[in-house]
Parts: sequence; structure tokens; C-alpha cells
Amino acid sequence: TTGEKSVTLKLPIPIYREIWKDSVGGYEAHDTVTFGGSLWIALQDTKSKPGTDGTWKLAVKHGRDGRDKT
Repeated sequence: TTGEKSVTLKLPIPIYREIWKDSVGGYEAHDTVTFGGSLWIALQDTKSKPGTDGTWKLAVKHGRDGRDKT
């Protein structure tokens, strides 16, 4: 060998995992999901529902429902 060390590079690239599901069993850091009409990013590996603890961060809040009030 030439004395070089092997380096593993892990980039924090968000991956969209679709609508949050309890049946998935958990999500990894940087996974993104839709929950309650909003987009959430996992800050760390988690089995929690988005918005219930500090393992998720709200990325995009859901918009208005689109119904006009007259």
C-alpha cells in the first residue's frame, strides 16, 4: 500500500420518501416527507411523527386551501 487511507464521503442530500407513514418503521437523517400538507426534513434518524419532537424540521408549510370566501 501507499499509506493512503480510504475515505467514505456522506453528503447530507435530502431524499423525498413521499407521505409519512408510521408503518415505515423509521426514517434516516435528511429524509424528507409530506405530513399534514407540509414538507418535513429529518434532522436525525427517527421513528417519530413530524412535528412531535425535535427530530424533524418544518421545511415548507402547507398553503391555504384555495377556497375563496365571499
